[in-house]
Amino acid sequence: MTHHDAPQGRCFAHEELQDIEERLSLVLSASLRRFLEHAPVVGATFELDASEDASEMGAAFQWMDASQMMAEATEVYPGVAVVKHGYLPVGMCLEGSGDPYFVRLQDCALVRVLHDADWLQGLQEEAIETVLPSVFGIGM
Repeated sequence: MTHHDAPQGRCFAHEELQDIEERLSLVLSASLRRFLEHAPVVGATFELDASEDASEMGAAFQWMDASQMMAEATEVYPGVAVVKHGYLPVGMCLEGSGDPYFVRLQDCALVRVLHDADWLQGLQEEAIETVLPSVFGIGM
């Protein structure tokens, strides 16, 4: 995995995570909260080649800040559709597909959510691809 700082990643503030939880009605695990408060991921860019990506597609994304996460979760699809099922928006695609990245809260996997599925019909499991089985370590 290649990690590029753009221009310099930062950690989430405790208050930012509290606000995200409250506004999105999500509960972050203690381990995910600890990771986000200590790993300088906000604004950082990440690249995974196909051999590192569980979907075997490769990935390039920039980690969102709190306001970008809120916008993905409340203003656009697929964010609006998947957040209520326990997905936290975290990344913007840098490869041109427009597919955003999320952390699946039940297991802290990093997933890519295909934006062109019919999200108005509800959760489309086949349009959610696991990229990394665990997000932990990505920003270290």
